[in-house]
Amino acid sequence: MNGRALRTAFLLAAAGLALSGCGEKAIERSFTDRHGRVCTYVMVEDWEGDKDVGNISCEFPRSPAPSPPSTPSPSPS
Repeated sequence: MNGRALRTAFLLAAAGLALSGCGEKAIERSFTDRHGRVCTYVMVEDWEGDKDVGNISCEFPRSPAPSPPSTPSPSPS
C-alpha cells in the first residue's frame, strides 16, 4: 500500500470513529431513594462493556400546597 492509500484509509477510519461516537451508548435513568428524593443520572456504556455514571441529580418532591386556615363555624344559639 502506498502512502496516499494508507493516509486515506486512516482518515476514513478516524472519521468513522468520530461519527459513531466510539460506540458509546448513553442512557438516562431515575430512581426514588429511601428519603423520597427523585434522583436521575446518566449511564454511559462503551463498546467494551465498561459503564460510567455521571450527572447525578436528586430533588425532593414538591410539598403539597398549604391548606387555607379554617374559619370558626358559628355556634348554635
